[in-house]
Amino acid sequence: MLLNTIESFGKIFFYIAGPLAAWTALFTWKRELKGKVKHDISRELLALVITVRSFLSAAQLSSQAVSSRKNKIGNYKWLHDSFSKASQISLDVKVHWNRGEPKLVNELLNLLISLDVIVSSYDPADLIEDKFGVDIEQVRSYLKIIEGKDSEFNSEAEKVFSAIEDKFRKYVQ
Repeated sequence: MLLNTIESFGKIFFYIAGPLAAWTALFTWKRELKGKVKHDISRELLALVITVRSFLSAAQLSSQAVSSRKNKIGNYKWLHDSFSKASQISLDVKVHWNRGEPKLVNELLNLLISLDVIVSSYDPADLIEDKFGVDIEQVRSYLKIIEGKDSEFNSEAEKVFSAIEDKFRKYVQ
């Protein structure tokens, strides 16, 4: 009788402990995969922030570089590639995060759109003569951004970069 009771308790224990151990293992594996995905997305996003920041501060965005057709095409291609990469990262962030992180990535996308407009529409000839449909003041403001003299644009960009780095760096470490 005692042996049957012990055997019954043993079976009950294994029926409960087996599925519980399997569930715990699967839950831990799911958390590990989710953490790896967040790590990879954060790493890609921080690398993109570094390249955009260096693009803004480098000679690639000087008036000579933007006015040269070859450099303009290269900058435009780089911006297109960066925008497509940022769009993919934005989708990934929307899937895996749900608080303020997607908004930060959208701000980076808006910054890239602004740079795209600046690079694609800046032409120094626009400053020389008044052409139909060209807003001279807008072109002059682009020139200030390109030459790095627009402190408002630079400070806004730096705020976006810093916020993204602060929010996503913890997932990379």
